[in-house]
Amino acid sequence: MYFHRFFYEPLAHASFLVGCTHSQEALVVDPGRDITPYLELAHREGMQITAIAETHIHADLLSGAKELAERTHASLYLSGEGGAGDYAWAQDLPHRFLRDNDEFTIGGLRIKALHTPGHTPEHLSFLLTQETVRTPLGLFTGDFLFVGDAGRPDLLEKAIGVQGNAAISAKALYHSIQRIRSLPDHLQIWPSHGAGSACGKALGSLPMSTLGYEKQTSWVFQDQDIASFLKKIQTGQPTPPPYFSRMKKWNRSHLPLLRERPKPERFTAEDIRQLDFGKDGFYLVDTRPAGEFLQSHIKGSLCLPHNRSFIQWAGWFLEDAPPLVVIVDEKRQKQLERDLAMIGLDHIAGILPTSEITRFQASELERVIEAEPSEIAQRVNQGDVTVIDVRNDSEWEAGHLPQALHIPLTQLTSQLDTLSKDRPLLLQCKAGGRSAIASSLLQAQGYDVINLRGGWDRWMECNLPTCSSPASSS
Repeated sequence: MYFHRFFYEPLAHASFLVGCTHSQEALVVDPGRDITPYLELAHREGMQITAIAETHIHADLLSGAKELAERTHASLYLSGEGGAGDYAWAQDLPHRFLRDNDEFTIGGLRIKALHTPGHTPEHLSFLLTQETVRTPLGLFTGDFLFVGDAGRPDLLEKAIGVQGNAAISAKALYHSIQRIRSLPDHLQIWPSHGAGSACGKALGSLPMSTLGYEKQTSWVFQDQDIASFLKKIQTGQPTPPPYFSRMKKWNRSHLPLLRERPKPERFTAEDIRQLDFGKDGFYLVDTRPAGEFLQSHIKGSLCLPHNRSFIQWAGWFLEDAPPLVVIVDEKRQKQLERDLAMIGLDHIAGILPTSEITRFQASELERVIEAEPSEIAQRVNQGDVTVIDVRNDSEWEAGHLPQALHIPLTQLTSQLDTLSKDRPLLLQCKAGGRSAIASSLLQAQGYDVINLRGGWDRWMECNLPTCSSPASSS
């Protein structure tokens, strides 16, 4: 048997290729939108992809199942445990809808579908057995069971708006977990997400585990009644970004193909000068490091550094944006376009190389003032600036600056009408990254902004005053 795990770090997404070394047939489980890695590996190993399986309809990424099936002529194995209309995009492709306990084979490998609802109603896990051994080897758990955690049950309610579904799904998740307790402890667990995913709240960073280890170490399997489990699984889940709703709809009914994605134009400084961004309906996104943006940037642009958090914030702030003009280092352009494509952000009208910024006049640029904590502390104490803390709830509750307002970055654009322009706004996060994004958002709306250099961490290093209970919160 051949086994390979792919991991796309920006979304903490894992997918798998498992093959029979005798028949040279391969199965891909939960493919992402970019199918190139699967094709290249199969070619390198001399295997033919003959089957593609999806554990569920994903919310955090765009599936590559349709494109991979069209390219390889592989059969699709999809859940038949959901509602009418699920996987409408598969109707013209070879496919089979699986119900609980259905099986299919890939050469000498047998795959059994287990209905494990909770994260989604249609969710399947796939039990893998080698025919020559007959003892199950592992379980592809999708977003049902992670290392150290279970899949969140609230996405259909919070992301799609299916009222009351979170409680129903949480109960289903509890029963799914009880079901797999009876499987052998040696069983390997292969989840489709790792630490950093928004599909759970406490995912472990290990790529895989065993069921026995999870039974001993994960809170999910600790002896607890259903009421206790329901409370734990529904408490503290992160707010899903707005693009999750679109991903759910597209992965259910319409899968745009990566090969049909429009190719963005290359813009110059002169092209930008000719655009009226408000009138022409473009949105300028600067993906340089935050420090470079703060020093100098094109007026009205959004700071969205192309780093590990890029897709997360792109999913928040670019979902409903007009066509994008993206400022990016040409060496990073290909990867940036791939990152945006993974969540279906295909509306890139143009690329402006970072080298073009030097061609702008000083009057066309602006900067965000940065202040060291020691420099700004007196103004904070005197109330000369309004402190906006854009960290999340748990960070805020652990301590914050005196007189600060708490507006998490994810809520900032919806609360602009609560902010006054009668004094400067001091933006603050943990280390200065999120506050740089916030500074750019507010500056573009006409606010006088200051970014706290080093954020909360630097403030604490300077032993400056803090509060341990909310002074003011949104």
